[in-house]
Amino acid sequence: MSRTLPWPIRKAVTFLKNPGLSLRQLEHQCYARFAEKNLDAIDIGERARRIATDAFPPRYDDIYRIRKEILTQKPKLVLEYGSGISTFVIAATLLQNRQKHGVEGKLISVEGYEDWKNHTWKHLTSDEMKIVELNVIHPRIVYRRLQINRVSEVFWYSHHKYQPVYQGIVALEYNILQNLVPDIIYLDGPDPKSVKGYGEPGGPHFPPIVLDPLIMEPRLRSGSTIIVDGRPSNCMVLKNNFKDKWICRVRGEHKCTIFKKL
Repeated sequence: MSRTLPWPIRKAVTFLKNPGLSLRQLEHQCYARFAEKNLDAIDIGERARRIATDAFPPRYDDIYRIRKEILTQKPKLVLEYGSGISTFVIAATLLQNRQKHGVEGKLISVEGYEDWKNHTWKHLTSDEMKIVELNVIHPRIVYRRLQINRVSEVFWYSHHKYQPVYQGIVALEYNILQNLVPDIIYLDGPDPKSVKGYGEPGGPHFPPIVLDPLIMEPRLRSGSTIIVDGRPSNCMVLKNNFKDKWICRVRGEHKCTIFKKL
C-alpha cells in the first residue's frame, strides 16, 4: 500500500516506523533524494554513478549545492581544490550558463595525484575539456600564527570569554594560485597524504588546512563564495581569520560549509 503513496508521505511513514531516525536525518535524506532526482533530469546523476564505480560514492546533496551556486552566481572563474565528480558537475553547469545566459565560465582544478587527475579527465566531455584546466600541483607547507576562536566560541580548548586565542598552525599554500580572483572556490582537497612531510603514513599528520582564501580575500569581490566539503579545521581557520564580513552557513549531513562575502 505504501508504495502507491507519494514519495514525501512514504518518507514520513518510514520516519514514524523508525523512531531512531531523527527529524534532521529525515530532512537530509529528503534533500539528498530531491537533489538526486534533479541531477538525474539533466543526466549528471547518471554520470556521477558511472564515475562512482571506481571512485567515492556521490553525495548528491553536496553536488546539487555546488551546481545551484553556479547557476545563481554565473561565475566567470571557479577554482577547485581536489578533482572528481564535482569537476564535471561544475564544468557541465558552466556550459549550461554559457548556453542560456552567454556567460563564459572557466574551471581551474588542482589535484595532488597524477592517477586521480587522469581518472577525472577521462570522464569529461570534449566541450568540458575546453573550459577546464586540470593540473597536478603540490602546495608548500607553511607555519602561521592564526586566531582559532573569536568572542565566546570555543573550538579546541577553554579560554577566557572575549579573549582571542592564537595558535601556531601548520597549513598549506599554493603560491601559483594566489593571484587568481575566482568567483567561487570549492575546497575539497588536497589529500594530506599527497603532500610530502604533511600527512605521511607513520609520520606527522596534520588536518588539511589551505590558507589561499585568506590571502585572496582582499581581491575577492562582494558575493564571492567559498564552499568547503567538510574539513572542519579549515573552516575554523577561515572563519576566525577573515578580515572582511562573511556569511557562514553549514548545510547537509556531511557539513558542507558555505562562506559568502558581503
